[in-house]
Amino acid sequence: MSRKLSIICILLLVLSFSGNHANAASLSPSDSDVTNQLAIDTNNGAKIWQQDENNPANFITIPPQNAAPKSRSLATDASDEQIARDFLGNYGQIVGVRSQQTELTLLKQERTANAD
Repeated sequence: MSRKLSIICILLLVLSFSGNHANAASLSPSDSDVTNQLAIDTNNGAKIWQQDENNPANFITIPPQNAAPKSRSLATDASDEQIARDFLGNYGQIVGVRSQQTELTLLKQERTANAD
């Protein structure tokens, strides 16, 4: 798994790891536009887990071959934190993050042996 994908997964794991698997279309209507955009951007590769339709999703997985594209505004050498924040800025509403800038703080970052 790439380091960037690992960082995104870790950020999402922090929110929660429990819940039931659901298709992207089963989220509440208020999140449906963001969920539909994620489905389009990942060629329907995103899988979303949530306990029920009235709560934010607990976990999102996306296979590497269906990775969501980075925003054009990100530099090609963007840090892992910038990439994760970009993802949550675009799709964070699905997991209950309304503003990644004000709701999330990087606590610790580690390099892995298989880093890009």
